[in-house]
Amino acid sequence: KKQKEIELLNKDKKIHETELSKQVIQKTGFIIGFILMIILSLVIFRSYNHKKKANTLLTIQKNQIEEKNEELNQQNEEIAAQRDEIEAQRDLVIFQKEEIEDIHTELTSSIHYAKRIQNAVLPNKEFIESLKTDYFILLKPRNIVSGDFYWLTKRKNFLMVAVADCTGHGVPGAFMSMLGISF
Repeated sequence: KKQKEIELLNKDKKIHETELSKQVIQKTGFIIGFILMIILSLVIFRSYNHKKKANTLLTIQKNQIEEKNEELNQQNEEIAAQRDEIEAQRDLVIFQKEEIEDIHTELTSSIHYAKRIQNAVLPNKEFIESLKTDYFILLKPRNIVSGDFYWLTKRKNFLMVAVADCTGHGVPGAFMSMLGISF
C-alpha cells in the first residue's frame, strides 16, 4: 500500500511538475508574445509617424508646386499679353512706315518734278552757246531743287548776267529762285 501511495504520489508529483512546466512554458510564451506585440506595435506606430511626416511633407511640397505653377501661369499670361502688345505695336509701326514711305515717294517724285520745272526756267544751253563766250556753270544743289540760280539775257550789245543765292535750301529756296528768275 505504501508503495502504491508512493507511486501515486510520484505520479501526482510528475503530473504536477508537468503542469508546472506547462504553466512556465505558457507564461514564458505569453510574455514573449506580449513583448513581440509591443515591439510590433512600436514598429507600426513608428512607421505610421514616418508615413504621416512624409505625407505632410508631400502636401507642403505639392502646395509649393501648385503655387509655383500658378505663378508660372500668371507669368506666361503676362508674357503672352506683352507679346500681343508688341505685335500690335510692330504692326502699327510697319503700317506707319509704309505710309511714310508712300508719302516720301510722293514727295520725292513731286520734288523731282519741281526740279524739272526749275531747270526749264533756267537759261537753256543753246542760248548760252550762241553767245560764243567762254563760260562754265557750276550748279550743285544741296537737295534735289536749289535755292541758287543764274539768269542771262542779251539786250542790244550788252550781256546781262545774274547769279543769285537765295536764302534756304530745298523747296523754300527753290520757290525763292523761281521768284528771282521771274523778276
